[in-house]
Amino acid sequence: MKFQDKLRDLRQRSNLSQAELGKMIGVSDRTIQNYENSRRTPQTYDIIYKLAGALGVKVEELVSEEDIPQRRLLGVKADQQKVRAEEISEVIFGVAA
Repeated sequence: MKFQDKLRDLRQRSNLSQAELGKMIGVSDRTIQNYENSRRTPQTYDIIYKLAGALGVKVEELVSEEDIPQRRLLGVKADQQKVRAEEISEVIFGVAA
C-alpha cells in the first residue's frame, strides 16, 4: 500500500477529518488532501513524524519500502539523510547500510 493510501486509511480509522489531522500537525486540511491524492508529499521528516504520531503508528508503518523514492526526496540535511538512510535500511532490510 502506498503512502497516500496508508495515510487516508489510518486517518479514517482514527475517525479524524482532514482538517482535524492537519490541525494536529500544523498544516492545512488542503495539505492533507493533497497528500492523500498524491498531489504533494511531505517535504520534511518532521511532518512524517508528526503524521505518524498523530495517527498512532511508527514512521515505518506510514512510509514503507515502496515509498523509498519519496523518502529520498524529503528535504533534510545531508548528515540527517545518512543517519536516516541507515535506519531505513535496517528497518526494511534488517541490515545496516
